[in-house]
Amino acid sequence: AMWLLPKITSLIDYPTASVAYAARVACVSPTAVSTTDVTCASPGLPNGDYHVLVALSSGLQLLSSQTVLFDLSITSVMPNSGSIGGGTTLVIDGAGFSTVPGSNVVEITVPTSTTFLNGLLQCAVVSATATRITCVTRAHLAANADVDDPMAKRVMPAPTQPRGVRVFICDPVFYNSTLLRDYCTSLPSTPHTRCNATGGASCDYSYSTALTPAIQGLAPTRGYGGSIIAIYGVNLDTVAFVDLLQGGAVVGAATGVNSSASGIFCTVPTLPPGAYNLRLRKASGELGVDALGVGVFTYYPTISALADNAGSLAGGLPLTVNVGGAGLATGPNNSTANVVTIAGLVCPIISVDSASQLHCRAPSINGFVSAEYWNMGSNSYSLPDLTTWTRP
Repeated sequence: AMWLLPKITSLIDYPTASVAYAARVACVSPTAVSTTDVTCASPGLPNGDYHVLVALSSGLQLLSSQTVLFDLSITSVMPNSGSIGGGTTLVIDGAGFSTVPGSNVVEITVPTSTTFLNGLLQCAVVSATATRITCVTRAHLAANADVDDPMAKRVMPAPTQPRGVRVFICDPVFYNSTLLRDYCTSLPSTPHTRCNATGGASCDYSYSTALTPAIQGLAPTRGYGGSIIAIYGVNLDTVAFVDLLQGGAVVGAATGVNSSASGIFCTVPTLPPGAYNLRLRKASGELGVDALGVGVFTYYPTISALADNAGSLAGGLPLTVNVGGAGLATGPNNSTANVVTIAGLVCPIISVDSASQLHCRAPSINGFVSAEYWNMGSNSYSLPDLTTWTRP
């Protein structure tokens, strides 16, 4: 077996040596390469110098006179600021990082709030080497609970001052969720970086309002595929893509995006009827924000024609409805996903042939129509002007 022990300054200082021995950490997969050499894989350790302790099969234990330096450090973070909406790709240079991407937990320091009680926001690691980590920032949307918002659900985009970025080494098998990784970073024993930036380099990052595209309005707010829409806001000149999301997933992208500082013109794609959230995206991948929740475009169908559109007040006859615009909802539940009404009464759907046509059975409207019977003179062959004529 092999262990790593924190550096012992004096072997005759028994209390200190005892504490170091108790703090020893097992080295993984110890292997005897020869009669004089052994190897092992070191686990993640806090910064510092460590002795190597080897236990022989005879029970004899050997302690190295020299130490191994474990130094987890950051020398630079680039860029040092980005969009509040997240999506910024950070390149973190340093030393001692794990080559397993999932073992590195990158935390950006943000103001403490009800949303971020520990004042840390994780950056999603994409790749890692021993000297460089690449991660993508998440949106900084925060709120503080108060009497009007006791659960702090009304999160808003919040800029930050430059604050430190740190890297922690956590076992991805045990710490396999955002919450568990946050717990790992709170443990005093978890290895974490120190800032070793020199010259003009920095270990800090900030969320900047000036770098954040923000939606403030949309016109029109409803339409269908091929409609040209105008998006109003600030810092829009860097927007290259407009995504349409439903349920948090991207389902389409606008075309012909033409951006200026305060406005974007684009053409929405063909999508099924429904409400879609618009998301602004730069060419770099950085995302915009919609703090007011006004970036919602609704696809709606239009009636292009009716067939068999005359029948008894008692209902019962089939009606054919031809639909344009965003069309009809199609799929296994299309009979319940579409609703047709006549004078406010539901016309039960018989079948949905395609996104552009359905058949429904006309409802009875007896009791819902006011009727007047006029007894005109025998020589009258047409009704008078009903808006001005006085009843007899």
